[in-house]
Amino acid sequence: MWNYTWRTGLDEYGEPVHGSMYRNLWSNNPKECVEFADYTFHEHFGKPIASHMPRSVMFDYIEGCAKKADVRKWIRFRTVVRRVTYDEDTAMFSVTAHDLIKDKEHTEDFDYVVVATGHFSTPNAPHFDGMDTLNGRVLHSHDFRDAHEFKDKDVLVIGAGFSAEDIALHCWKYGSKSVTISHYKDLLGYKSPDTIKEVPLLQKVEKNTCIFKDGSTVDVDAIILCTGYLHYFPFMAKELKMSPAVHFPQPGSTRVWCSSTTRSCSISACTTG
Repeated sequence: MWNYTWRTGLDEYGEPVHGSMYRNLWSNNPKECVEFADYTFHEHFGKPIASHMPRSVMFDYIEGCAKKADVRKWIRFRTVVRRVTYDEDTAMFSVTAHDLIKDKEHTEDFDYVVVATGHFSTPNAPHFDGMDTLNGRVLHSHDFRDAHEFKDKDVLVIGAGFSAEDIALHCWKYGSKSVTISHYKDLLGYKSPDTIKEVPLLQKVEKNTCIFKDGSTVDVDAIILCTGYLHYFPFMAKELKMSPAVHFPQPGSTRVWCSSTTRSCSISACTTG
């Protein structure tokens, strides 16, 4: 999660880029809420630090904790889990992993498997009529890396969560001409800078003109979808999968959340971090 990379889309091995970290992100949780009980921030840095930290500081702390616990020797990096199955007769899990460096697959059996891959890696990207006519860039927050790209541009951010708020402020801070936040919820009510405004949910796009539910319009150069992520675990056997889905509502639809589990176990895949 905290391992920043400039890459988007696919990595150097042709695997989907897992992380959604952007360059200037700050933690929205105070350090007192994320501190490891057996490795304090004071122990790592040797002095008091502020409660909220930039990405690089948080990553440095996590690396320090890993070094102290000497866990890296147990981790197989550049390894992707391809398949996880369960045998009722042996009560064992079979995990097939792909060593990307050696380009070899191998299968091992385990008593227990834990999924710790998170669900912030497969973008939920809703469609809005006419979006393909925009004379500019459309991207999901998963591929957002640096707000400098949007300097002197008019930007539309779709969403009402933490990422929408933070990315909108990043764009403003690094010189966007204007930022419009569009979502289906009631107004967030923040006291924002004059160049940031809220509007109802986007309905359609006509070239560079975005039309919203209340009939208002705005011309933009870029659209950033801060619309959440899909729960996607392609390596897990169907009978093992959790099947939750979060859908950002399309115009005229309702928001849907459904969640179910078919088995009280979870799987942990190695990542390409």
